[in-house]
Amino acid sequence: MKEEAISILKKYHQEHILEYNLSEKQQQELEKQILSIDFEQLQNLYESTKQEKVIEEKNNDIKIVNHNDEEAKAEQIEMKEVPKVENTDASSANKDDLFDLIDSMYEDKED
Repeated sequence: MKEEAISILKKYHQEHILEYNLSEKQQQELEKQILSIDFEQLQNLYESTKQEKVIEEKNNDIKIVNHNDEEAKAEQIEMKEVPKVENTDASSANKDDLFDLIDSMYEDKED
């Protein structure tokens, strides 16, 4: 293995990688990998994980809603009572009657 790759491993305390018994082809592949890695960037990334991160709190984005608040209640979607259907047997129900029922429910909401 070239001295350049060995010196990089020593600089970043990774010499233990050299302890493996590799074939010539495997050593060449390992050397290419070592030379292609930005060890300085890896070191910086690792060091950044040790730093305490400060997260800014933005309390102005959070709105606390009291469920007893009349204004909040007014903003809720109004639920209309579903009209009682006389015939509950869907197989014998007239399709037109069902569509009329659904239309009437939506007409009430549009008003």
